[in-house]
Amino acid sequence: TPYLLLLAPVSGAFASGLQVTADRYAYGPAMVLSVGLAAVLAAAPDGLRRGSFLVLGIAAAVYAQSAQTHAAFWRDSITLWSRAVAVTPDNDIARYNLALARIDAGQIPEAMADLEALLRLVPDHAPARARLGALVADRESAAGDRAANAGQFFSAVTSYDRALAAEPTRLSLRLKRGMALAQAGQFARAVPDLEAATAGTVPEPAVVNALAYGYAATGRAADGLALLRRAHAASPAEPTIA
Repeated sequence: TPYLLLLAPVSGAFASGLQVTADRYAYGPAMVLSVGLAAVLAAAPDGLRRGSFLVLGIAAAVYAQSAQTHAAFWRDSITLWSRAVAVTPDNDIARYNLALARIDAGQIPEAMADLEALLRLVPDHAPARARLGALVADRESAAGDRAANAGQFFSAVTSYDRALAAEPTRLSLRLKRGMALAQAGQFARAVPDLEAATAGTVPEPAVVNALAYGYAATGRAADGLALLRRAHAASPAEPTIA
């Protein structure tokens, strides 16, 4: 009876956070069984007691080996959550934690694959979708930066488009795309990006010049002149604002 009373709260019949059951939940209730077994053996005849000790010794060796094997799965977070995913492939919590562990370890392609698998299981998993979007945006932003540095502005714009599709609210991406569009001569598209990325601020000189030129190229010369005046008032010693 004491064993059943201790086991009841962790038997899986009642929710316990995100976990229903776990092998460690049996540690406390098992103490009752251990005490009971010791009492039975203490009262048993000598022959039965010796035979029982032999059986218990063999069982202890087997369980010790099993414990050593399972302890290896706790070596690090990636090993632990990989094991959890291997034994329960539809475990969305394990998959998400594995993805986070891979991100921390710099294993970005593997983390993205884990997040994609998770979203196939749980399409409305908002944290996973946000994490995947951020990783895609990082990857495409880096590709855009490489293209822009090489003077391949149209390729850069394509990469920034993909990055913004994955994470539309990242203003730094709009700034990068706006500058690449301006350098590619696509001012009609560049101006909205540069405006959104610099709203309420005085941009750095290169952005000021690009946006002012974009205003002039799209028939908004007065806006461009006003921007140049604000920028010059904020940084009168800056020689690159012209």
